[in-house]
Amino acid sequence: MRKYRIDFTTPPEAGTQVKLTKELTLTLASSKPHTRRDGTETHLLTWVASDGRIAKSGMKSHYVIWQKLPK
Repeated sequence: MRKYRIDFTTPPEAGTQVKLTKELTLTLASSKPHTRRDGTETHLLTWVASDGRIAKSGMKSHYVIWQKLPK
């Protein structure tokens, strides 16, 4: 069993899919370079969920941050 739900050592290609839950699959839309507060280089991943929502995560993550939809 993997330690993280999202677990990459190198940036994945657009179109990569990750099963977040039984009902929800994430498809990678983009990967952008990002510098953490401590100066470490990484990538910020932007996902499109199977239900149409947009989410962001790091390369190794237990969860995603869902984008707030305009009201």
